[in-house]
Amino acid sequence: MRRLILLCALAMTGCVDGTGTVHDVPLADMTMFIEVAQPVLAARCANPGCHGDVARPLQVFASRRHRLDPADNYINEPLTLGELERNYANACGFLVGVDAAEQSLLLRKTLPAHLGGVHHEGGVIFEDTDEPDYLALRAWVGSAFGGPP
Repeated sequence: MRRLILLCALAMTGCVDGTGTVHDVPLADMTMFIEVAQPVLAARCANPGCHGDVARPLQVFASRRHRLDPADNYINEPLTLGELERNYANACGFLVGVDAAEQSLLLRKTLPAHLGGVHHEGGVIFEDTDEPDYLALRAWVGSAFGGPP
C-alpha cells in the first residue's frame, strides 16, 4: 500500500526547475530499481561522506552504510521499504526534464567527459559504457522512457 501511495504521489507531482518550469517526474520500474539499480547505487554511490549527506540531491541508503534512521547507520541489515522508496524517489528525480536515458545526470555524472560525462565531485565511476554495473543502471533508467535503453 505504501508503494502505491508513493507512486501516486510521484505521478501527481512535478519538479520545478530553476526557470520555474514544472516537469513531470518520470517513473521507472520500481521492481527493477530494487533488483537492478539499487545494488549498483549501494556499491558505487552510497559513501556516507558523499551521497549519505541529506543535502545531496541523490541521497542513497545502503546496508552497512547510511540509513534513514541514524541509529541504524552501518548495521548489516536489509534496507527497509521506506529506505528503498526514498532511494527510488531520489533516483527518479534524476530523470526529470530529459527525453532519453542517456541524457539523465544519473548516468552522465558516472562517465568520463569523452563519453558524454559531466563533472561529478566523486570523480568518474565507470570508465566505459560496457561495464556491467553501468549497463544495469542504464537499463533501469531506460525503463522510465518506455522500454529497453
